[in-house]
Amino acid sequence: MIATTVVAPIAAGLLTTLDLDTQLGKALAYQGLLGFGIGLGIQGPQVAAQTVLSPREISIGISLISFASGLGSPLFVSASSALFQNRLVEEVRKSAPGTNTTVLFHIGLRDIRSAIGQDRLRDVLLGYDEAVTQTLYLTVALACLTVVGSAGVEWRSVKKKRGKASRYFKSMKDLAYY
Repeated sequence: MIATTVVAPIAAGLLTTLDLDTQLGKALAYQGLLGFGIGLGIQGPQVAAQTVLSPREISIGISLISFASGLGSPLFVSASSALFQNRLVEEVRKSAPGTNTTVLFHIGLRDIRSAIGQDRLRDVLLGYDEAVTQTLYLTVALACLTVVGSAGVEWRSVKKKRGKASRYFKSMKDLAYY
């Protein structure tokens, strides 16, 4: 969980530095780093709950974690979608004044060249770029909030102490022999 708290905000912050002239390899590397950072801590809360909570509270703790992660994803996907759409209109109006922004919602990026025209394309794409960057700030903020969960969990080893039987038997096969 600590590794996620360190790597994910850095990777999300690096994603905000991308622009129209960024090479594809750099963009993929930053996205891969973010995925790696998130992947490092995806199971951490469940393991921490099983380690820190009493046996009677483990099921409740895991249920709350599952509920929060299941609710958080669609909630912030819709929030980021609304943020992107609002920022897109504002940024395209700033970078390409006079552009019909309602057209942008009915076409995809693939068809934007034919709908907007080559002369305004760069300005509209600059507006898209700024809207995406503004939306990625939400990702940076959420990645930074992982410090709250990481700092609030008690540090305990997940390794079980070896009992008497485990000192004498190295595997279940040895135990079955006796």
